[in-house]
Amino acid sequence: MGVEQRARELLAAEYERFDLPSTAAGVRAGAYDLNPSMRAVVAALTPPDGFMLVPVEPTEAMIEASMIRVELAKRCGPGTLKVLGARAWDAMLAARPEVKS
Repeated sequence: MGVEQRARELLAAEYERFDLPSTAAGVRAGAYDLNPSMRAVVAALTPPDGFMLVPVEPTEAMIEASMIRVELAKRCGPGTLKVLGARAWDAMLAARPEVKS
């Protein structure tokens, strides 16, 4: 889920708390424009192109994904080690958990 959709979900939940379900549905559906303050917050929280959010500490799945590359790296020279390190990072990113709302 993207940052804007997450912001819409959180805003809709607040409208529901105040018993405004139709407004909440409109916010979720994108029928209501986010006000300038919300747009600024969404922009500030959206990672720049080429970046993504990852956990502060790698998950077990991320570590396991990288270990395959580490075992291969132990048998290689420095040039190959650099390539395998990058592939281990790719494997860890692919195994990262999805952001939950």
